[in-house]
Amino acid sequence: MQDNGYYTIKNNIWLENQRFAGSVLVESMAAAKEQIKEGITTKQLNDTIEHVIVSNKCSPTFKGYNGFPETACISLNNQIVHGIPNETIIKDGDVLKIDIGVTHNDAIADAATTIIVGGKSNPKIERLMESCKKSIYNVIDYLNNNLQTARVGNIGYILKKEATSIGANVVKDLAGHTIETEGRLHWTPFIPNFGNKGEGVHVLPNMTFAIEPMFIYGDNSIKLSDDKWVVLTKDIGVHFEHTLFIHNDRVEVITEGI
Repeated sequence: MQDNGYYTIKNNIWLENQRFAGSVLVESMAAAKEQIKEGITTKQLNDTIEHVIVSNKCSPTFKGYNGFPETACISLNNQIVHGIPNETIIKDGDVLKIDIGVTHNDAIADAATTIIVGGKSNPKIERLMESCKKSIYNVIDYLNNNLQTARVGNIGYILKKEATSIGANVVKDLAGHTIETEGRLHWTPFIPNFGNKGEGVHVLPNMTFAIEPMFIYGDNSIKLSDDKWVVLTKDIGVHFEHTLFIHNDRVEVITEGI
């Protein structure tokens, strides 16, 4: 037990299943990226992702999760997360966020990326994307060098520090999360995108969790859309996510390659 809730320390069987889930997630993300172009719908991308997952004898973690109706969260522009795939047509220059969960034998991998459709130049968003993605690897470096003393508060501190270094903000009302058994995708301890050094629960060997920074310039407040799923921001934000597994001596990125 940690001081804010229970979670299961995972074993080698879980890890092997999670690795497979991670490899399928990477494959499904690659298939979606190959398909992205102006004129395609978010539902078409979703169906491609689902086909890859099911073909590999895995389950789409998000489909049916708390009533979510589709396989992937596909969010456009000022939709920061939880976009429901539909007949919306993607246009060149759109800032597209794809978030995928894959379950294999009860083990879950969860990851997200942000793409500018059509490769159109957008220096402001490109800088935001580069920094957001970098913040995850800053955390991985911290964990690899401090596994005996690492705490969740330090993770959040590092994520926010990177955002601040480019004059951006983190979306504070959304967080990363520990991954549990029995399909429990979001579990304690949660991993906020901000924090204080030396605070929060300790990171222990055989934990697995997803860190998912969301960076935005200016106002970082969020609003829930009328469908009660899509999370909206006033300006365009970006979102990256990786699932990590903590070993005794290193961090393994389960979803490397997205």
